[in-house]
Amino acid sequence: MDPSTLAQTVRYTEGLFTRFLDGFDEASRARQAPDLPNHPIWLLGHCGFSMNRVAAEFDGAPIEGDYYIEGDGSSGTPALFDITSIKIRSIPSDDPSLYPSLETGRACFQDAIERLADAAANSTRDWLQQEIDMHGTLLTRGDQVIRLCFHNGYHAGQLGDLRRAIGLPRVIA
Repeated sequence: MDPSTLAQTVRYTEGLFTRFLDGFDEASRARQAPDLPNHPIWLLGHCGFSMNRVAAEFDGAPIEGDYYIEGDGSSGTPALFDITSIKIRSIPSDDPSLYPSLETGRACFQDAIERLADAAANSTRDWLQQEIDMHGTLLTRGDQVIRLCFHNGYHAGQLGDLRRAIGLPRVIA
């Protein structure tokens, strides 16, 4: 697996995801719709955290810091995501005070894209071929990065569903 191609693939997912944020603002960043699972700010934090978690395995730097704190699920602030509130199987709250601003969420996501892309680009082909367990599935580190690209796309689809449910215009005509 070519590290630079993998890095470009990660970077490419940014625009594919963020275009679905058009029309959301500070007032609607935690808006939910019936029978839909996630809102924009949760998605930004969740996808950002997922990419940072994998990038940390590559670069060894911590996840907590600029955008994240480990809390009890209610410790989010206007500047920080509470990791417990955005992990897999967490239930998003419609209380915007538990999440950072949309601007911070976007920055978190964009920085995570760059961190993961840089981690992939700076890896050797041998490192990317190492096998690991990811949520019960054996895959290579390179495949793990590709899976995160798909993960971003999956959650972009949730934003598309939410847009339709709340009456925002379509992104893909």
